[in-house]
Amino acid sequence: MSEHLATTLNSEFAESQSNEIKLDIAAEILEICIKYMHYKMIYRNLPGRRPKFDLNPKIALKVLEASIYL
Repeated sequence: MSEHLATTLNSEFAESQSNEIKLDIAAEILEICIKYMHYKMIYRNLPGRRPKFDLNPKIALKVLEASIYL
């Protein structure tokens, strides 16, 4: 789901050789981003109302910054 990560892994950068990308994102924030990507995949084709994706407002800005990067 991340165009940035896909592009990095399919390029001539060292990360594509090792299949490892080091991110400067806290594990807690990265976990929330991954959970949201999973949520989005599950509910993307379901008609009607989706359940709410809960996010702590105190870390919302950090999650937004990480999601923009990803």
